[in-house]
Amino acid sequence: MWSPDGKELFIDRERQMFLVRVRTEPTLTVGAPVPLPISGFIQGAARRQYDLMPHGRQFLMLFP
Repeated sequence: MWSPDGKELFIDRERQMFLVRVRTEPTLTVGAPVPLPISGFIQGAARRQYDLMPHGRQFLMLFP
């Protein structure tokens, strides 16, 4: 999921969130995934079960 400003990509893997910084100028640069202190949330089989608030500073997630 992209951040509202398009400079960060949030990914989930095995119930852990990661942040990847992306730059497009002067060339496309993709940073290494950085683990975020969010884990243990519920993941759906075919779609994500979380979303990023419009201001890009908080997630809305389900936890067991």
